[in-house]
Amino acid sequence: RPDGSLYTCQDFTLPPNQIDLFEYLLANNKLEQIRDYDESLLHIISDNVLAMIKAGTEGWEIMVPTQVARIIKDKRLFGYPAGGSTYTPLSEVAANSTDNSDPGLAY
Repeated sequence: RPDGSLYTCQDFTLPPNQIDLFEYLLANNKLEQIRDYDESLLHIISDNVLAMIKAGTEGWEIMVPTQVARIIKDKRLFGYPAGGSTYTPLSEVAANSTDNSDPGLAY
């Protein structure tokens, strides 16, 4: 929204041809309001993270949980590493690291 507030299941407007479906989904407990979320993470868009992984762009690791980054790297998911870049398993990075930084962010 322009004012920065978030939409909820109770306060947004649908096109007329979708209202009945929306009400059906609510009435049958197929939709639920998201609670207890971290508002500081709402700027992260999964399509952008995936594009960064595929392109080999640095920085995507801070947009996902450390363990997710580790699995993506270790299993070479979503086109990682892009462009034939050199890959070192996280276990080797952690073993060879001289600092205490998070091995999920060591690339």
